[in-house]
Amino acid sequence: MVEKHLLKLSGNGPHQKPGSSAVTVEDVHVAVAFIQDKCVVALLRALYGGDESGLAIIHHTLATKFSHIRRWRKGTRERLAKLAVDEFLYPITCGQCGGAGKLLARRDGEGVLEIPCELCEGKGFRRWSNRRRAKCLGISHQSWGELYSNIYDDYLIQLTNWKSEGQRAVHKSLHRSTLL
Repeated sequence: MVEKHLLKLSGNGPHQKPGSSAVTVEDVHVAVAFIQDKCVVALLRALYGGDESGLAIIHHTLATKFSHIRRWRKGTRERLAKLAVDEFLYPITCGQCGGAGKLLARRDGEGVLEIPCELCEGKGFRRWSNRRRAKCLGISHQSWGELYSNIYDDYLIQLTNWKSEGQRAVHKSLHRSTLL
């Protein structure tokens, strides 16, 4: 399943140019198999294939990333890591554009214009609010800002980096295989 979705990352697929070499599902499967980082593979499988069986590896890796912090209660790092992964995998769809990232506007005699959504900045989804994050952890909004916000942002940055790394590796591998 993940392999079919990752075909979209390769730039090939149903809209490829006539005469170009087609990338097969097997090519993508091989590309994913060569990625060494287990967190990257688990994240790609969860994002594009709906396979959440590897998320425990991601939770553990993120939770141990800041294990030197001792003032947190037992289980807090793990809950924070799970919350970051949930936000990354299940963002809130923008209510203004319905997830499209753009709005359609009609002008008299000029037709339809596409305007980037200002609420989600053209992404189609919104980040969770700090109040929602604090509520999910069962802490006050003030505690969130003082103790957890920076580390949580680091977790989201790490997840984004893993996603980008995986996409680059798949793209590079697929590009190499189409040149052969």
